[in-house]
Amino acid sequence: MRFVVSGDSMKPAYPAGSKVFVSSLFKPRVGDVVVLRDPRDERLVLKRIKSFERRRYFVEGDNIEKSTDSRHFGEIEKESIMGKVMFKYPKDKEGWLVFSMRALASFGVLDSSYLTYSHYQQGETLCDIIPGSCDLVTGSSYAVVFGVPLAILGAFFYLSVLVILFLYKKMGQLDILKILAGWTAIGFAMSLYLTYLQAFVINAYCLFCLGSALTSTTLFILALVLFKSKKSITNE
Repeated sequence: MRFVVSGDSMKPAYPAGSKVFVSSLFKPRVGDVVVLRDPRDERLVLKRIKSFERRRYFVEGDNIEKSTDSRHFGEIEKESIMGKVMFKYPKDKEGWLVFSMRALASFGVLDSSYLTYSHYQQGETLCDIIPGSCDLVTGSSYAVVFGVPLAILGAFFYLSVLVILFLYKKMGQLDILKILAGWTAIGFAMSLYLTYLQAFVINAYCLFCLGSALTSTTLFILALVLFKSKKSITNE
């Protein structure tokens, strides 16, 4: 479910106009931000869970002075909670680019982690649409560099992308984006080489490996777009 925040009770984290995605699939816990029905008039409000006792929740707004919450209408039942906020939508192009890169890098970590697992399971994977194709790739001599599985290096690459993005959001420096663009360029070049090996040397394809190649390629493109857009703004 998607909601648009109105009012100032959840500033600064959720100012008016913020767009949030809410899910009812997860159990609300202390510290979560939730959408609930005001027990007085059933209107939807956004609050943070401060405590939970005897199956009842005490909620407050982050901006105490501007918030009407459990201090006014009392504790609420679980049934009044529609769901917890999973994430806030970015407001601008830069936000969407960073959000997309974070999602891709997180997928890359999971993908590389599985490939690392399959490597130590003697190359057995779950992606053999063509029998034996993935196993040939993950079990080949090209899957290891100086005794280290390429999948581990891939996981390190994606984790480092997440770290660089975190530093950029904290510091906002153009030089950090330059590092990000250069680092993802290395990942892109490596993906081209590994895809070449699959096509012309090993003569087999691994869907997880191809997924990682697509992920690193997209990360490189988005990093370039983010760097160029930020650079043009800085130069104006």
